[in-house]
Amino acid sequence: MKILKYPHPSLFHKCKPLIKVDKEVKDVVAEMREFIYGGALGLAATQVGKPYNLFVTKYEELPVIINPVLYLYGGFYESIEGCLSIPNLELNILRHKKVKITGYDLEGNEIKMAVSKDIARVCQHEKDHLEGVLFINKAKQGQIEQMIGVLHGLLEEFDKNPLDKELWQKEIEQLEIERCLL
Repeated sequence: MKILKYPHPSLFHKCKPLIKVDKEVKDVVAEMREFIYGGALGLAATQVGKPYNLFVTKYEELPVIINPVLYLYGGFYESIEGCLSIPNLELNILRHKKVKITGYDLEGNEIKMAVSKDIARVCQHEKDHLEGVLFINKAKQGQIEQMIGVLHGLLEEFDKNPLDKELWQKEIEQLEIERCLL
C-alpha cells in the first residue's frame, strides 16, 4: 500500500457510504494504521486508492470511523496543516474548533462524540478527503504562490508515470459495487 500523491484522481473521488465491512476492508484499515504508527495524524481511504468512506486517526478515542458525518460548531481557528498526499507543503488553514462526529467502528458499533482542536482539525481534514476536497482548496489567496512550486513538482512526477484512467475507473467502480451503497 502506498500513499497516492496529487494529482491522482482518487484524491478527488467522492466516496459513497460503505455498507460491507469484510476482511478486505479490515486489512486495508490495518495497513492504513501502519502510516499512523509512522507518525501521521490521520489518513483517508481515498489516499490509498480505496473508495471507502472511512478514515483512521492517531487518536485512541477515534482510531477508525466509517461513514463519518461531521457537525461543525464552536467558532474557528487557524493552524498549520500538511498532507501526506501533498508532501513538503504546509499551509495555515481555517477550521472549526469543535466537531460532533457520528459514524461506525469496524464492528458496526455506532460512534457519537464531540471533539475539539487537534482531533477536530484532523477529522475535518480527513472528511474533506472523503468528499474529494484537499486542504489546498481551503488555502487563503495569499498562500497560492507557496503552493505553486510544490504542486508543479507533483504534477511533473505524476506525468512521468501516466495513469490508465479508464482502468482506474473500472477498479473503483468494482470496489464500490462490492462494498458501497450505490
